[in-house]
Formats: sequence, C-alpha cells, structure tokens
Amino acid sequence: MKFLSFAGRLQLITSVLFSIQNYWSAHFLLPVAVLKLLQRKIAHFLWNGHDSRRTKAKVSWKSVTLPKSEGGLGIKDLRDWNKAFILKHLIAVVNPCSTSLWASWVKKTIIKGSLWSMQCPYNASWIIKQIFLLRDIALQHISYSIGNGRDVSLWFAPWFNRQPICSSYDNQLISLSGLGKEAVVADIISPGGWMLPHSNFHELVVWKNQFDFSTQFDLAQRDKICWDNICGSKIRVTHLWDSIRRRGNNTIWAPFVWHKLGVPRFSFHHWLLMLNRVNTADKLVNRGVTSFDACFFCINGTESNHHLFLECPFTQRIIQLVFSHRCAMPPDLWSLWYTWLTSLNLKDIKDCISILAYQVIIYSVWRERNSRFFSEEYSSPAKLASNCLHLIKCRLHSSTWFAVESLRTTSLSVWSLDN
Repeated sequence: MKFLSFAGRLQLITSVLFSIQNYWSAHFLLPVAVLKLLQRKIAHFLWNGHDSRRTKAKVSWKSVTLPKSEGGLGIKDLRDWNKAFILKHLIAVVNPCSTSLWASWVKKTIIKGSLWSMQCPYNASWIIKQIFLLRDIALQHISYSIGNGRDVSLWFAPWFNRQPICSSYDNQLISLSGLGKEAVVADIISPGGWMLPHSNFHELVVWKNQFDFSTQFDLAQRDKICWDNICGSKIRVTHLWDSIRRRGNNTIWAPFVWHKLGVPRFSFHHWLLMLNRVNTADKLVNRGVTSFDACFFCINGTESNHHLFLECPFTQRIIQLVFSHRCAMPPDLWSLWYTWLTSLNLKDIKDCISILAYQVIIYSVWRERNSRFFSEEYSSPAKLASNCLHLIKCRLHSSTWFAVESLRTTSLSVWSLDN
C-alpha cells in the first residue's frame, strides 16, 4: 500500500473498506462516535496512505462524499449510510408484507398500535430508539398503496394525500368519527367504495369535502408501503440514502473527468485540477510555503493551473506532438479550454480519446514538474510525448471498445496503433 496512488487508495476504499463497514451496518447500527472514527481513518488513508504523518487534505470531506456527478468522488458519508440502514429497519417494521423475523418480533412485543402514533418505550433498546427518532424523516417520503386497508392506521399512517390525517385535522376529528385511535383504513372501505362516517359535525364535513373518493384500493391485495413512489420489495438502501443525503450541484465537467476510457489515476488528477486543488507554486506562495512561483519549465511565467497544464510552451510542445495529425487539439488559452472540453461528444470514441490524451498529458507534466523539483531529473518534451502515446495505446488496447471492428479501425488509423 506504500506505493498506491490516490486513485488506488480510492479504489481500495470503495471496494474493500466501505464493503466491510457496509456489512456491519447491515447487521448492527453503529454509534455516531464509531462512524466518525471510521470516517477519519478513511480520510487519512485517502490523503496520506499508511503513513502516520498528517498532511492537509486537498479537498474537504464534505465534497469528497458527494456523487461524482456533483463534483465528489462517490464515497458515501458513513453517517448518512448508517441512517439509511436505520430507515430500512423502520420500513421493515411498518411494511405489511415484510418477511423479516426481527420485524415480526418488534411488531408483536414492542409496537402497541401504530408506530406512527405511539411514544417510544422508556426501556427500548438503542436501535429501537433510533428508529423512533427517524419517524419524522420517514414521513416525508413514505406513502401507502392501499389494498384491503387492514394493515394501515387510518389516522396516523401517511396514506391520505401522502400525509397522516392527524397532521392535517384537529384531534377532535378522531373522537367525532366514532372509530377510535386504533381504526384502520379498512374501517372506511366497502366493496362499493369509500364509506366515511355520517355526521354533520363541521370537522367531518370538511374532511369529506377534501377526501379524494377516486383513490384506488384493491380488497384482494395486501397494503403496500412506498418510498418516493418505489413500492414494496423494490425499496433498496441506496434509494433511502439518496433521499436523505446532503446534495450538491451537478457539475457539467464531471462526465468528462470520469469518462469510459478514463484511467483512475489520470481521472483523479484531472478531478483535482477541475476543483483547483493541485498545489502549484502560486498556491504555495499564497500559503507562505515558498517565495518562488516561477514555472519550472519556461521560467518566464507564474506556475498556476492554467499556465502549467495548458499555456506553458513546454506543455504546448507535448500537446502538439501527441495530438498532431490525430484529432482536434485543445486551445492554447485557458479561457477557451473549458468550452473545448464540454463541447466533446462522450459517445464518439475519437472525442473520448482526445479527453484521455489530455488527461495523460497533464498527469505526465505534473510528474515531470515534481521530478525536476525533488529529484533534479529532466525529460524532454519529445520523450514525454512518446510516453504519453504509449500510455494511450495501452489503454485503448485494453478497452472493450477496441473489440468492435469499426472502432478498432478508427483507433488504428487515427492513433497509429499496432494490430
């Protein structure tokens, strides 16, 4: 693990570390203190590897835990993920069709009446208390598809316009109806349709006027619970997590960073560049780390993102050697580069290769910059361009697109690949 890149650590986190935590969360709801500790260790591993030293994170953890489409790395926030599992247990308890043995035991020994209306027992376990604490969040997303109505609380379950009736009307409605707090939806259903209590009391008259008598029910079916229009057994933990997670703004550039031909280490570096988190000399000067902000390649310009990775003559020479006679070159001005990137068609293999080529170039330029700074080892633009072409060819040979005859022919003709 000592030599893993950021992308390698990210892959290890998503495929191994998160899977271990996911297994335990599915069986035991973890305390917040434990989740915070795990999250700190995962963040430290991402930015520092196995090293015990502490270095500043390049990107805040709140941004890292956003989906890739919203500018993050797609690592799930452990607290939100754990909360989703708690909601999954809550759904198992209130779902009439649940086959969970644990949910059946909870309904028989702990739930007296409706989960939506009862107070949490003072001697309840920690898990049961967490379920009760999340009822308000669940009510924002849960609804019922009425079957025979026998398993849905009339007053407290969110079946009436996706809300509990008790939240829209005064509690006096329950006593005036003559049905009692334990009433279920089946009490107002008949084979001929909906059968609301007959009374001239104002509260009941208002309820009848607002009631949607076109609401469908099926006496031959059991009631189904729905979460944001996803019903019954189709509800997954990922659906619950996506409903309650912290949301960011969708980024236009994300699909171009994490495209199909992307290599993880190149895409990760490109992601840092798009977030302006690559530690170029101008940033180090602003932090007081160094007083030297000149470009290592041309000396004349200030080393910044737009200069080092696009406008520097050294980088421009590599771009010319790699892109020459193959496909449209990126513009030599940073102000036009973003427009060029987002104008590419991700369904066109030639455009995807162009993105891959640029990612390989900026990664190679960054490594060459660090090699000159730390090791005093120098490579010419021609050598770096040759290495870039070799990396591009290796990636294309391993691509599933390369197995398609027409696409392989395009790649061979444009990038001079060997058969």
